[in-house]
Amino acid sequence: MSRTKNFLEGLNLTDQELNEELYMRADADYHYDIWKNSHQYIDMVNDELLKLEKIYNQYDIANALQYASDGIKIEPQEVGKEVYDTLFSEKVLEYLKKSND
Repeated sequence: MSRTKNFLEGLNLTDQELNEELYMRADADYHYDIWKNSHQYIDMVNDELLKLEKIYNQYDIANALQYASDGIKIEPQEVGKEVYDTLFSEKVLEYLKKSND
């Protein structure tokens, strides 16, 4: 807190402005600590962890890659690497979406 006060004093604030700024920062820290201990915070963390959960296993991914490889009948030289990569990615996602339905 003293580093913050020293920083703020360098901004040439009046004593009243300095006290208001310190109070607002302390108030925000207080509310943040309360939020971190709330059920909403726990629910938010759990939701984020669920987003990281594995959706596909190695078998699904291997099949999706094979499906994409078999499904594209043109060579990368014909359309360029970027277009080919886009087509390949679309085919992989197509397979994974079908297998997830």
